[in-house]
Amino acid sequence: MSARAPVMAILAASLAVLATACGPKKIEVRPADDLYNEAREFHQDQSYAAAIDAYKQLLDNYPLDPRTEEIELATARAHYAGGSYVESIAAFSDFQRMHPTSQDLPAVEYSIGQAYLDQASTTDRDLAAASNASRRFESVIDRFPEDPHAIESARKLHQSREFLADRELYVAKFYYRRGRLAAARVRMAQLVARYPETQAAGEAMERIAEDGKDTDDPALTKLAEDAQAENARQRESLPPRSEEHTSE
Repeated sequence: MSARAPVMAILAASLAVLATACGPKKIEVRPADDLYNEAREFHQDQSYAAAIDAYKQLLDNYPLDPRTEEIELATARAHYAGGSYVESIAAFSDFQRMHPTSQDLPAVEYSIGQAYLDQASTTDRDLAAASNASRRFESVIDRFPEDPHAIESARKLHQSREFLADRELYVAKFYYRRGRLAAARVRMAQLVARYPETQAAGEAMERIAEDGKDTDDPALTKLAEDAQAENARQRESLPPRSEEHTSE
């Protein structure tokens, strides 16, 4: 046994050397300027996933880089531009928490609203996205009334409220088709009360006026027709619906 001990010791030492040699190699970190320039090039070329990866490497390896705030904002915008709306909302929200005095806060709050609105695609889907969008656009208008983003937020708020009103009208029409008149009228009344300035509200009032005629209720008909006229006046003063999508 003792004669074999040196051999075992030599084998153990050899294995230790091999293990060290085969271990993980130290990864060389590229200069911050190289990563920054590469990320910007990827971003400009619309290679958003590659841009985000380069931004992440830069933030991970150079957390004290003076461009950190710019890079974090660029990362959020790259997520949005690439269609990753959930990730962009998270990144924009992180930016708000980390930079509460940034001059970019109006644009960031607006961008969160836009990212929510972009997820509200059809009236038969969940309304959470449109509701969240409305709250964000209202926040821009209330908190930053002098900022240019407040003007665009007013347009997008109108757009999101039209979406929500369309959903209420969609449900009311469903009840009408099923012969559930009481439920349909309740839904119409809720629509008119919540979104009186919308096109959907005007259509609801028209239907209510028809109901008044069908049920021989001239008072209801007159009330609905007057409300239609008020709805038309309100809509004339609203900003035009904007179809432009931007995260800038």
